[in-house]
Amino acid sequence: FGFDARSNLIKAAESAGEEMYHELVRRAERQIATKARTRPYKVKDDIVRERKYKVLRQKAEDVIEFSYRPGNCKRDYRVVALRKNISVERGESVLFSEYRYFFYITNEAEMTADEVIDQARQRCNQENLISQLKSGVRALHAPVNTLNANWAYMTMAALAWSLKAWCALLVPVSPRWAKRHGEQRRRLLT
Repeated sequence: FGFDARSNLIKAAESAGEEMYHELVRRAERQIATKARTRPYKVKDDIVRERKYKVLRQKAEDVIEFSYRPGNCKRDYRVVALRKNISVERGESVLFSEYRYFFYITNEAEMTADEVIDQARQRCNQENLISQLKSGVRALHAPVNTLNANWAYMTMAALAWSLKAWCALLVPVSPRWAKRHGEQRRRLLT
């Protein structure tokens, strides 16, 4: 899982030699069955450059792993550190480059460092999805605390939705009042 970038971890990652780092190889999200399409021209980049906004661009991602013992633990854990090389640009000029570190702590010895980072990112995506479904629409949130009560609540919600849809279908659409009845039907269905 992800771990805060504390100063002692950053020092450990910086003190390792440059030859210890290797470039992160990202796994492709999907295979392209046909030929790759040409990317459209990025108009926004021209506007940002022209107006001289400050831009952060990621140049490289490097990975290193080392052992680390958290404060109150009795054993060492494996830490995978991801170092992102970010260049800060304004207009056409590059102001400076900086490193940002992301740490992942694990006790998995069989996985490679790239696989650890990939697993952590997939888990974060799943946690984001769950939080959006629970707090945003609240479609998957049942307000009661037992399985049978949740089942009854979802059954009532499904029946209410079906009744609302049937009411919308019962609204007559006569030619004389077609516009008004069409709006009423749309309002009931949404």
